[in-house]
Amino acid sequence: MLLRSSILVLVACSGCYLMHKPPADGGPDDWPGDSGKWRDAQTKADSGVDSGLDAGEDSGLDAGEPDSGGGCIVEPSTHPFDGPVPELIWSAEGLVFPLHTQVCMTPLVIETDRVPEGATIEPEVIFTSYSTDPEGEGGGVIRIVDPRTGETRVSIPSDPLDVQLVESTAHLAAGDLDSDGLPEIVAIESVFGSIAYHVDGTVMWESSEPSLANRGPQPFNKAISGAPSISDLDGDGQPEVLFGRVVVSGQDGTTLWNGDAGYGINGDVFGPINCTLDLEDDGIQEVVAGNTMYEGVDGTVRWEADVPDGWCAIGEVLDSSGGPEIALVASGRLYVLASQTGALLWEQVIPGGGNFLALGGAPTIADFDADGRAEIAMANGAHYVLIDPDCRGEPPPEGCLSDGVRWNQSTEDDSSASTGSSVFDFNGDGASEAVYNDEHFFRIYDGTSGTLLFQEPNSSRTRTEYPVIADVDGDGNAEIVFPANNEAWFLDIDPDDERYNAGIEIWGDAFDRWVGTRPIWNQHAYSIDNVDDRGGIPPRPAHGWTTHNSFRANRLGTREEELSASDLYLRLEYRCEGDRVVVTVTVRNLGVTRVLPPIRVAIYDGNPDDGGRFLGEVSTTIVLEGGQSEELTFVTRSPPDGVIYAIVDEDPDLPDGRERECNESNNRRRLRNVECP
Repeated sequence: MLLRSSILVLVACSGCYLMHKPPADGGPDDWPGDSGKWRDAQTKADSGVDSGLDAGEDSGLDAGEPDSGGGCIVEPSTHPFDGPVPELIWSAEGLVFPLHTQVCMTPLVIETDRVPEGATIEPEVIFTSYSTDPEGEGGGVIRIVDPRTGETRVSIPSDPLDVQLVESTAHLAAGDLDSDGLPEIVAIESVFGSIAYHVDGTVMWESSEPSLANRGPQPFNKAISGAPSISDLDGDGQPEVLFGRVVVSGQDGTTLWNGDAGYGINGDVFGPINCTLDLEDDGIQEVVAGNTMYEGVDGTVRWEADVPDGWCAIGEVLDSSGGPEIALVASGRLYVLASQTGALLWEQVIPGGGNFLALGGAPTIADFDADGRAEIAMANGAHYVLIDPDCRGEPPPEGCLSDGVRWNQSTEDDSSASTGSSVFDFNGDGASEAVYNDEHFFRIYDGTSGTLLFQEPNSSRTRTEYPVIADVDGDGNAEIVFPANNEAWFLDIDPDDERYNAGIEIWGDAFDRWVGTRPIWNQHAYSIDNVDDRGGIPPRPAHGWTTHNSFRANRLGTREEELSASDLYLRLEYRCEGDRVVVTVTVRNLGVTRVLPPIRVAIYDGNPDDGGRFLGEVSTTIVLEGGQSEELTFVTRSPPDGVIYAIVDEDPDLPDGRERECNESNNRRRLRNVECP
């Protein structure tokens, strides 16, 4: 198991390595406050009774300071990718099915407990793990993992003698199917059929779909790397489950309809993967399975385009069609189809086919360059590519690489040439970044230029999987969750090379600069409006192409919400107990974003900027929502000069501390005239 050099602390837990953010050689910016200026706060309370404020002293809240959580935003960071670090590396050690360590599917992020309205959601990560025997084709075990502790809460099946395993590299989907406030998990079974589980691991239903006939036209297709999806197609409050061109009841698995045209399979190899949308705004959603749109209520073919079968995304990418378009990746080409008719509006060869498959991965849609218009990104066998309608023409417009292509970057995916990707605006500047993993590396690309912003060794045999972005630990910042596997012979990995793991990794920013996002990513065909934060499936989802205009991308909401931050503030009081000074340290969050414990408060005898003596520290123990505070106690002797200094969120290696705050200049406090007999 990998122990990267950037890791400082290893905390033992069952089946995981838990990584705390490490120190760095220095933060990305200079200290914004004046280290020679200290806010004064003195309250002396003899015998534990507050005697009030001395003349000229304040209460610990300066005039004009807010007294509860309020507007608090930060400017977008210009360098948010110099500090990604692993926060969790999962392993199956000590668990049931301990050899099922490999992961080659898109992980899910979803809350698996009932959360009261208004309470902070702290989701779990759900994925399928498989064993190396037989190589890459053994049945899979579903894991539900707490990303805050690394604990594997549930393994499905939980009995090591149970042979009811799911397809090892097929994706999962999760959502509340029975309106009980908890999500269910839908999986494709190894040979045929599907199964839905409650989050405690008990079976909800089994279905004979997708049958062999609905897994693709080739006899060898087993729904390898296919993806169920969940939508309330008829808007009745009872969601359906979809497998390409077949739909079953989300409540009992009864087959509702089978389509007879497109499958949603690329190159007759991987899939099916589909999309849904309410095209007519009538409360009835349509189903896009490859080159075919089906009516959601009965499976009637609305249109079948004269293009190959493939994988879809939905968004408004062309201004001329008068509605959303279907972006379809099929056999190495991008086809942009009119959603109303299936007419071909634009065809583009995807550069970098690589191998004989040259299929191309499932497309993403987002505004990559902050121009207010959406672009389409996808992987191919040897390139990751951004296709931009603004780049059409010969010669291509300025800033474009070639006709229709804004940029591409070399990658290596000779195995499947079908990997997906995801999108997120990590620093909140309006331009999205692309997140991708090929056979050897996990990467983040600048959306505007394609510049490689971050790269980390991470191996995969590759199917149709991709990393996901969500707030997995409830800290108000985005994290990246990605799968890892190292068993494929063609990867040519040295078994002693600790850079390459098997399992799941969660990465975050050591400097806390990645903006906030939603606590959910519930399926491969993820679209923001198709699921709520608790896993509920809306009966009439908003038209995503008119709100965020993205697909396989995540975001929190408005720019202000994404850039919201915390603001830590100190109040100091003291009382005497004999000759001991008992200091009450109140840490308060004046900002918007919650602050997770522990937050360190360092106590000094004398100004630390002038070599003051370190007395000790206290740390918060509870989550501080906006406006909330916690009282801590520190006991010492009277300082010789009668002054105690305190700094909240102090870290000698991070000038601004580990919390991203809208005001970094108010973290220091001094308590004067401290004297106990």
